[in-house]
Amino acid sequence: MAKVTNVNIDCSSRQGSQLLFELKTLLLANGWTITGTSDGTTATNGASPDRVNTVALFDVSNAWYVLADPSGTCWIYVQRRASNTTFTIKVSRVAPQTNGTATTLPTCATASNETTLVNNTTFVNSSGSARGHIVTYNSSENAAGVRPFYAMMTQGTSTLLGSFIVEAIADNTYDDLNAYPWVTAAGALSLPASRSSTATRRRRSGPAPITRSSCTARRHTPPT
Repeated sequence: MAKVTNVNIDCSSRQGSQLLFELKTLLLANGWTITGTSDGTTATNGASPDRVNTVALFDVSNAWYVLADPSGTCWIYVQRRASNTTFTIKVSRVAPQTNGTATTLPTCATASNETTLVNNTTFVNSSGSARGHIVTYNSSENAAGVRPFYAMMTQGTSTLLGSFIVEAIADNTYDDLNAYPWVTAAGALSLPASRSSTATRRRRSGPAPITRSSCTARRHTPPT
């Protein structure tokens, strides 16, 4: 397993759109695949054509993409909304239906199999010195095959402005019958000044719901 990074990305112009486009690019280069895209005008419910293959095409209202993890246990849905700091971000543990439109993300046939982390609200706080930092892996981090990633935007090299992560749960720390050993979180942060967070953390395995700091953890049952 090798760590792959893209750090100190200039996000001062396109803000969150730049960060999330660079996330798409890095994940596709390391095993993830496209399952759908839209440039806000025309949608593709499939791998090609990629409607948002440049940041300019992605940085428009309602443009979106959906990517699948190589393990087949995690899908991420990212949609740019009215501004380049406002997004909708979802995750699911089964493949979505082919029902995405030019302006709406696809959905799972069973609603409980997907989770909305950011719902048409601020994903990152704007900054004239915004920098993006992304880390992923070119192979799995646990026995289930999950390839984690960490995408963060900072003000310069210090204050965290927002993040989106998928983290693989270590082997032997989750129920062996759980086929979805990963956790995820996304949201805008402004630290250290406010020490507040709108990030929502969803737990894919383990004990009953717990709350840590301002992140809410939740347990999910296997998909139906």
